[in-house]
Amino acid sequence: MILKLIITTGLSGLLMLSCEQGGSASSAAKTSDVNFAANAAFAINMPTTTDCTFDNSTLLSGSTVTAYQNSSVSFGSSCVSETRSCDNGLLSGSYSFASCSVAGPASCLFNGSTLAHGSSVEAYNISSVELGGECISEMRTCDNGVLSGSNQYASCSINLPASCLFNGQTLANEQSVNAYLTSSVAYGELCSVETRYCIDGALSGSNQYASCAVNEPAGCLFNGQSIAHGQNVTAYLNSSVSFGTQCSNETRTCDNGVLSGSNQYASCAIDQPSSCLFNGQTITHGASTTAYLESSTSSGELCDAEERFCNNGELAGSHQYASCVMDQPASCLFNGQTIADGSSVQAFGNSNVSFGDFCISQLRECKNGVLSGFGEYASCVVNQPASCLFNGQTITHGQTIIGYKSNIVNGNQKCESEVKTCNNGDLSGTFTYPSCIVKNPAEDNDHGKDKYCKKERVEKKNKCDKDDDQDNDDKNRDNKSSEVKQNNTWYLGLLKDKHREHFNCGNHYGWYTEKKKRHNNNKKNK
Repeated sequence: MILKLIITTGLSGLLMLSCEQGGSASSAAKTSDVNFAANAAFAINMPTTTDCTFDNSTLLSGSTVTAYQNSSVSFGSSCVSETRSCDNGLLSGSYSFASCSVAGPASCLFNGSTLAHGSSVEAYNISSVELGGECISEMRTCDNGVLSGSNQYASCSINLPASCLFNGQTLANEQSVNAYLTSSVAYGELCSVETRYCIDGALSGSNQYASCAVNEPAGCLFNGQSIAHGQNVTAYLNSSVSFGTQCSNETRTCDNGVLSGSNQYASCAIDQPSSCLFNGQTITHGASTTAYLESSTSSGELCDAEERFCNNGELAGSHQYASCVMDQPASCLFNGQTIADGSSVQAFGNSNVSFGDFCISQLRECKNGVLSGFGEYASCVVNQPASCLFNGQTITHGQTIIGYKSNIVNGNQKCESEVKTCNNGDLSGTFTYPSCIVKNPAEDNDHGKDKYCKKERVEKKNKCDKDDDQDNDDKNRDNKSSEVKQNNTWYLGLLKDKHREHFNCGNHYGWYTEKKKRHNNNKKNK
C-alpha cells in the first residue's frame, strides 16, 4: 500500500495535510515507521515569516544576497563584499550596495593635450635656449592620472640674438640709447638720464623716457583765485567772528605752486550780537524778560519770579515759564461723584454686609483734591437672611418645621419629634425625618397566622406605604388641590386592590384603620 501526502489550503488560510491510499509500495515504504490512517486529514498552523528589503528589493526570509561595501572603487582597487541573510525580517551584515564596479585608469594632461594611461611623451625643461645652449628633455609616462617627471614644455628651440624695443624705437643687439627717468621735471630741478644697452633682446637700465623738459614755475590757487609764482595774498582764519572778538589774518606767498600759511578765507566779518529765545518769544541783545519757576502754584502760594537778561544769545537765569497763575483749590472724586473742596461725603467700608451685621460708615472731607478717611463705597446694604433645606423642602428664615428622630416606631413606642427653626441658613435640631409611623402591635405577633395571609399582609402594607409616600409628595405641590390629591391617592390605592378582604387576615385590619386615621388627621391639619 502507498500513502500519498496531499497538502491543501483550507478556508482559514491553514495548510491542510491529508493521506490517500494508493497502489503497491516499495518495501521501504511498507516498513516506514510513519503510519497514516486511510483518508485521515490534519491541519498544520504554519508560522508567519517576515521578508527583508535590500537595495529597494524584497528578499525572502531564509534567502541570501551578496552585498558590497561600495558601489564603485578606484582603478587598482578591489570590490569588498559579504553575504547577507534574511531571517524573519532581520537582515544580517551591513554592506548596502547590490553591485560594485572598478573605475578605469585616469588619463593625464600635458601642455594642453590629453595623454592616455600608459602613454609617454618627450618633455623639455625650457621652451628655448640661447645660441650655443642645449635643449634637455625627458620621457614622461602617464600612470592612472599621474604624470612622471617634471619638464613642462613640449618643444625647445635655439634662439638667435634678439633686438630691443625702447619707447617705440627698435635697438639692434649691442646698440645703446639715452633714457630719462621722467618726461619733465619741476622748475629748479635737473633731468635724470642713463645709457641703456640692448643685449640679445634685454635692455639694461630702467629709465622709460626718450626726452625730458624742465617745467615753468607753477602758480597757486587760493579760494578760487589764481596766485602767480612769488605773489602774496591776505588770508583770514575764519569767514566771520562772534560779536566782541577780532578777525585773525596772515600773508600767504606762492612759491612754485606751494602757498605758505594755512588760513583759508579771503575775508572776515564781525557778527551782530545774537538775540535770545524764551518760551517762543525773541529777546534782543541787552533786553530782559520776567520768568517764573512754575506755570501755576497751589492755592494760597505765591509765584516765584526772576528777571532774565539776554547777552549776545545767552539768557541769564533758569526759570522756564513766561507766566504763573494761582490754582483754585482742587475737588475730589469719590465713586464717580465729584466732591467740591471743603465738602464731605458719607463713605462705607463695604458695599454689603451679612445678615445680622452692621454697615460701618464715616464722613470723608475733600481738602484741595485730597479726600480724608478710608471708605471706598457710596452705599451699603444688609443682605437678606438665607433659607434652609430640610428633606428637599425649603424653609425660610424664621420659619419652623417638625422633625422626627425615626420614620417608623413599634406600636408600644412613641414618635420622638422636635421643632426645628431656620436661622439665616442654619436649621436647629438634629432629627432628620419629616414624618413618623407607629406600627400596629399585632403586626409583630403574626407568627401563628397562615403563611399566605402573612404574605398578603406584607404586600398590602407595602402598597399603602407607597400610597402614603404619594400623599406626602402631593402635599408639597399646589395647596388648593393637595387635599383632593391625597383623598384620590388613598382611595385609588384601595380600589386598585382586588383582594381588599384580605385586610381582615390576622389583625392587619387594625393597621389599615390606624393608617386611614392618620390620613384623615393630615387632611384636618391641612
